[in-house]
Amino acid sequence: MDAPVTGRRPLRALLVDDDEEARSRRAKRLGTQGYDVTQARNSESGIVLARSTRPEVIFVHLGGVGSPALDFLQKLRADDTMRHIPVSMLGGQGTGRLKELGLHAVSGAGW
Repeated sequence: MDAPVTGRRPLRALLVDDDEEARSRRAKRLGTQGYDVTQARNSESGIVLARSTRPEVIFVHLGGVGSPALDFLQKLRADDTMRHIPVSMLGGQGTGRLKELGLHAVSGAGW
């Protein structure tokens, strides 16, 4: 997901990541790219915060094999008030399965 254009208000972003150290690093990086970041430590708090903060984009990194990331996405898409929010998966989380669902993963150094 491209960073927002400078000179405009920051986009409200939700970062859902179960690794505290990585979440902090990713939130800082997103902040330097112009996002106003709210952080969630797991999928449950991510759903609650998505409902309450109404982010304009959600970044998700929830563990590896068997992660709750796909469950999070299913809950998000099942809710009429949140299904429109763009989601970017961070890292290499089951990219084959994500492609089957019409999603993509953002990967590279630092994510």
